[in-house]
Amino acid sequence: CKIPSHARSLSRLSSPVEVRVSHIGACRSICLLATLWWLLIAGCSRQPTPASPPPKPVARFGGQLVVLTHHLPDPSPPFYTQDPLAVAFLAPVYSQLVRMSPEGEIAPDLAWRWEIGPGGVSYILRLRPEARFHDGTPVTALDAQASLDVFRRTDLGRALLSNVADVRAADQSTLIVSLEQPQASLLSYLALEAVAIVPASWPGAGPPPGSGPFRLEATGSADRWELFKNADYYLPTRPYLEGVTFQAMPDSHARLAALSSGQAHLAGLPQGLSPEEWAALEGIPGITLEKSSSLTQYAFIMNSRFPPWDDLRVRRAASAAIDRRAFAKRVAPWGGRPGNLLAPGTAWASGGARPRGLARARHLLAAAGYAQGLKVRMTVSSGTMSQETAFLLKGQLAEAGIEVEPLFYGEAQAQDMVQRIAFQSAMLPVGAPVADPDYLLG
Repeated sequence: CKIPSHARSLSRLSSPVEVRVSHIGACRSICLLATLWWLLIAGCSRQPTPASPPPKPVARFGGQLVVLTHHLPDPSPPFYTQDPLAVAFLAPVYSQLVRMSPEGEIAPDLAWRWEIGPGGVSYILRLRPEARFHDGTPVTALDAQASLDVFRRTDLGRALLSNVADVRAADQSTLIVSLEQPQASLLSYLALEAVAIVPASWPGAGPPPGSGPFRLEATGSADRWELFKNADYYLPTRPYLEGVTFQAMPDSHARLAALSSGQAHLAGLPQGLSPEEWAALEGIPGITLEKSSSLTQYAFIMNSRFPPWDDLRVRRAASAAIDRRAFAKRVAPWGGRPGNLLAPGTAWASGGARPRGLARARHLLAAAGYAQGLKVRMTVSSGTMSQETAFLLKGQLAEAGIEVEPLFYGEAQAQDMVQRIAFQSAMLPVGAPVADPDYLLG
């Protein structure tokens, strides 16, 4: 969730961890920007990769893609589930008003074009007249209005679309979204898979029909999903595949064996692989490793209501003591980059990571009356990556004279303590669905 306006984000870095957290209380924070690397292994032929670059692939029609995963989530509509796996697996079933292109640009989906109204406080979206739900009924602006109204009542919707004043269907194919104030990031939120468009007539029970390139059909098994090609998809040349099978296989070694033997095409890997494990997987013939990213942050939160963090010089000393490049190397050994408030390469990213300054940190502490150092307590959630990050931060701050005592709690308890501002310092993950400074700092 977002960092409130009264928080101060002092430092960030890129790292490969998937984490989330609830709204944090009144405090100051150092945010360590994290880019989630979701590791995926793809199996193809058993032949070794040729030394010369392969030719550019040509799209081919047909075939059934088989994907192995640790488990299959509940197939609830994307706007009702908090499970990122469910949102990802259901993404081919549902359409949004707009989508994010592979290049990270806003692209048409159900809305084939849009305009921004006078003063930037309204968006007028024109829907495709040829779009159909999987049950054959047309997709209308009334469906989009009802879907956005449902999403706005969820916790995520209230957080993301709090600036939306009204959603109204002007006619069958025109949707008007009115804002309290101009918001450049609105379309980025409407492009999220969680903002799925479903029929207005959906009663709220059971999976509703979507309008995406694939339709979900019941298999009678909790361990397998079957997606079949939507013959009425609004893009006549898509999808290429005839279908997708999602198969649950809890044992990671069994998934890898099935992939290597050609029984599957894709398989998810556990997070936190060491560089040695990564190198071992890269050496398996016929296996290709892929990485994708999303925005997450680690926040070192300083409660400025109490000493020593009520002194700006101490907070600045902590910021200067952090080696962001060391964080990136340790937490993201596969290519994480130190960043600033937002991940490098995102729309609103600016500047680079602040350099470390131990001498400046010691000078600031001495000026604040802590020439001999000081001791602080730090609340940490008990997840493995949170603990590793906390000990790395503990070591870096110790070099400047700030001795940190980590106090480990379950994730829910740690979040509750931060919500109630019942802590001195805290190290928690802070997630953001898009790289939007309004969301992080608004």
